[in-house]
Amino acid sequence: MFFIFKEFLLFLGEFFYLLRFFKQSLYFYKKVYFAGFNKDECIEHILSCYTALYDLDSVIYYCDDYLESEDVNFNVYYFKAQALSYKGLYDEALKYYDLALDICPENLIALIAKSDVLFKMGKDDLFLECCEKILRLDSENFHILYNKSCFYFNKEEWDLALEFVNKSLEVDGSDLNALSTKSKIFINMGLLDEAMGTLDILLAIYPNSIDDLMNKIFVLLDKGDYSEVRGYLEKVLKLDPTNEAALKIKEDMLENNDY
Repeated sequence: MFFIFKEFLLFLGEFFYLLRFFKQSLYFYKKVYFAGFNKDECIEHILSCYTALYDLDSVIYYCDDYLESEDVNFNVYYFKAQALSYKGLYDEALKYYDLALDICPENLIALIAKSDVLFKMGKDDLFLECCEKILRLDSENFHILYNKSCFYFNKEEWDLALEFVNKSLEVDGSDLNALSTKSKIFINMGLLDEAMGTLDILLAIYPNSIDDLMNKIFVLLDKGDYSEVRGYLEKVLKLDPTNEAALKIKEDMLENNDY
């Protein structure tokens, strides 16, 4: 009888979970959890629901409660690390990512999450070491290739930044952030024609990206192509009539009779 009742509660928990009714799902999974049945059958769903609801304190509470009485568990360590990371507690998060990776050393999801924390903490050598491990397991991992480009961009190492953004675009050639970063790398390298070509590709895919429209305006200004600047300024101001940078450029061009 108890077995049937437990299975019915788990069925209802799963049913509402699949419908993304996380609060309702939690009600049934917590019934099983606190009834003293096998906690492994519901802990991951409880943590997943609370993570989806962005209730990070509850994620940490249930991780700690589980770990007080149960054996080590990769997913529990991972969920706690994620919650701590979301709260900006990077040192503690790193500790739990490492505990998770002690159990599954080649788990890509945990390795990628760990690399993100190392990047945010500015632990350069450990970040690069973690990236290399990921790329040995998955040489076409877009997230890591792009993050390495951002890492070198922040260091103003433009050749390496370009190398890795190109590798990321070989994986996903239409990614907005990667294309935008590539155009900015070219601008910083003084390669205005290359920047223009990248911005043309970018704006063909994302025609209303204001940041990239503004970047194209800056490149056109550097090239002295004022006739094209006018058209892009009007588009930016139509999308964002209060854009201060666009308004200032328009004002300056009017004063100089370039508009």
